[in-house]
Amino acid sequence: MENEKENIDSSELFQRFMLTLMQATFLEAISSGKEHAPIEAKEQLDRAQQKLIEEEKKVNSFLQVLQEQNDILNTECDMECLRKIDELTQIKDAISRIESEFHAMFPDYKGTIEEFINENIDLQKKLAEAEITVSQHRP
Repeated sequence: MENEKENIDSSELFQRFMLTLMQATFLEAISSGKEHAPIEAKEQLDRAQQKLIEEEKKVNSFLQVLQEQNDILNTECDMECLRKIDELTQIKDAISRIESEFHAMFPDYKGTIEEFINENIDLQKKLAEAEITVSQHRP
């Protein structure tokens, strides 16, 4: 039953509303003894339709504003992504230049820059340890 309610589209909902409104207006007119009940029902129906049209315009206007804001946000996100891609490309190019310069300075070294740095750190530690050992054994 709940799924059926969800599947009702707006035009069917409007038709049901208008039918119910007409029936209620007609029954009210008959019960009150009014002679011009169909005319009054038609006038009420026309007013209800006009109000519905006005509400639909408001909703459509709101949806248009939302779509425009969504388009703006998407454009801003696209531009930010392009800037980030450009920054990453520049960083990648800088790393490639540094690696090229490194291998030009040390053509016989086959490892990476990181390995070279780590080896130099190890050598510096060993050198510092050797200096401490030598200084401890000096008279």
